[in-house]
Amino acid sequence: SSDQANRDAGKSKRAARLIANDDEEAGDGDLAAIRDRAGNRYLRRVWSSGDSWLLEAVNASAGVPPVSIRKCECKLQKICGVCYGPSKEPSRSSGRTACEWSPRHDFQPDNISRHFGITVEGTSLEPIALDKQIVLVSGKLDRLDAVARGSLAVVDTEDDNVGSVIKRVYPIDRAWLMVSPNTIEPRDPIMIARNKIRAVWPVCGVLFSIVRRELGESDLE
Repeated sequence: SSDQANRDAGKSKRAARLIANDDEEAGDGDLAAIRDRAGNRYLRRVWSSGDSWLLEAVNASAGVPPVSIRKCECKLQKICGVCYGPSKEPSRSSGRTACEWSPRHDFQPDNISRHFGITVEGTSLEPIALDKQIVLVSGKLDRLDAVARGSLAVVDTEDDNVGSVIKRVYPIDRAWLMVSPNTIEPRDPIMIARNKIRAVWPVCGVLFSIVRRELGESDLE
């Protein structure tokens, strides 16, 4: 499948939420923030199993055991997307309860609105972003050497065999090595001359699904 990136989502006069409304139910496999009566806070993919939720860690290689929680004993909110910044040191857990997420009261709506979106085509970004999901991208870099080594970026090239891709990038002297984060379906890395790169946009987040409202309505985030 193609890895071409299409710029479209951020140009629309819409706004997107990172957390779904309370009345929007999570489906099997969705990422969700969960808090139970004991004060445990989980950030997991969820599956419905009768009157319980089965919570599975996103990082399958970490060996974190799944958790089963009765639906009546927890509050669950579907996560529609993630934004990689601005960063903040998380509060430390007491160790008596699970703490996989913390409330973030200083996060401002313009942390999302100042970015634009690019639709992913193909599976090379899995599990970070799936086909047809949207990555959030900041402004085009003025200098190619400003990109962080190993970071995700949208790269527009003059090479017809490469085109526009979203990869982990590793600048090496006069060339760039670009690698897919998908380890389940490995792809050959791409090496491209620096002078064949037209533009680079750092990836700042991912929208898994979109809750859209016209700008100007109340409650926009």
